[in-house]
Order: sequence, then structure tokens, then C-alpha cells
Amino acid sequence: DSDDGRPRAVVKLASDMSPTAANDLQTPPAPSRTLSWCERRDGLRARLEEERPAEIGVEEIEVHFAAMPAHYWERVQEPDLLWGLETIHGFLKLIASPQVPATAPFVCWRQVHEPHGARVMLCTWDRHGLLAKAAAAFSAVRLNIIQADVFTRADHIVLDEFLVTEADQRSASPEARLQEMAFLLEGALSEPPRFASVWACSRHKYLARPTSVAPRITFDDQSSPDSTLVHVVAADFLARGAPGLHV
Repeated sequence: DSDDGRPRAVVKLASDMSPTAANDLQTPPAPSRTLSWCERRDGLRARLEEERPAEIGVEEIEVHFAAMPAHYWERVQEPDLLWGLETIHGFLKLIASPQVPATAPFVCWRQVHEPHGARVMLCTWDRHGLLAKAAAAFSAVRLNIIQADVFTRADHIVLDEFLVTEADQRSASPEARLQEMAFLLEGALSEPPRFASVWACSRHKYLARPTSVAPRITFDDQSSPDSTLVHVVAADFLARGAPGLHV
């Protein structure tokens, strides 16, 4: 809790996770592209049944396997599956407290070395403008989004992962800056939003360098049977998710 007694978003460092999950996140195995998403999901379920995380119940696991979209199972690897389950478990435990509003996000991260930066996982309820507010929170603390993987379960729980770096991509993301990002995001998602978070997350709009490159947006509803692909071509600037945004 803060000094004013208001609950804050819970931030969990990777060092707080189980040793096996933390170690596996260092070098995730290469994904297999030879299996369908159903086969990959069933294979991961079988491996998880052999050694289920002690703190995560069977029902939580079953809901996750039933509610995650197909494109999640096409790319997720076992270490990230475990990390995601732990993150969702942390979110559900957080909002179960009567002192914590349902709007609170659960944020955790792990430092990486190639590129230098951090992998940040966010779990909260789905809502309008969530991705934009998350990107604005990163921008407010001068962290650049290199890649984002965005997934929404059938029960409206969002599990997003961001790869973020310093602007130079040569130095690690400071823990204090990641903590500040989580604080700003929690304030931006609260009802009503905190003024400090709204101001901090909006200033990047006015600090962006002018560009002569006009943005171009195209829509593709032919490549996927259940999704619309949105292609955005624009000049790069701090906190835009580039080059890979997977929704």
C-alpha cells in the first residue's frame, strides 16, 4: 500500500518465481513449426500434467488451456507457458483482496541480455484502450517497445508480453524505471484514472519528433479465418511496438 492507504498494483520480479521457471526463461526452446496449434497445445498439456506447478490449481490450468486463442498455442514455449500461468495466478490472487480494485493490473518482468532490456508480462481484465495505455506507460519512463505479444482469453483476461529496451538498446532496463512504469499503468487503469498517470502517459504525444513520413494503415481480412490483420507503416519513435506486434 502507498502512504495514502490506496492499494497499488502488485509487481513481481522473476527472481520471486520458482527456480525452474526462472532458469528456463533464460533460454526458451526453439518453437516447433511442424505441429498444428491443437497438437502443440495437447503436447504442452501432457508435459504440464507430469510436473504441475504446486501453487497453481488444476482448474486454473484447465481454464487456461480452454480459453487461450489458437495463435497463443502456435507460438508459446513451455517456459513462457509456466510464466504466464504464474502471472495469471498472481492477478487472480491480487484482485481477490477486498482492498484491491478489479481494475488493478499484475505486472512482472525479467531482465534479458539480447537485446539488453527486459521482458515484461502484464495481466489484467480486457478493456478499451488497454494496449495504448500500456504503450504510453512505457513511453513515459523512456522505454522502447521492441516486440509485443498480446493475448485475450475467452474469459476476458488479458495476458500481454512486451520486450522493452533503453533507447540505445545497449544497457539494461533499470528496476526503478520498470517499477515507475507499473505505478503509472496502475493509475491509468484505475477508475477514475489518476491525474498524474494521465499526464505522464500523455506527454509523449507532445514530445515526439516531427516526421515527414505519413502513416499508412491497411486491413487484411483474408489471411486469417477468425481475425483481421492491421498493418501499420509509420516513422519509428519511442515506445512504439516495433517490429513485432502480435495481437
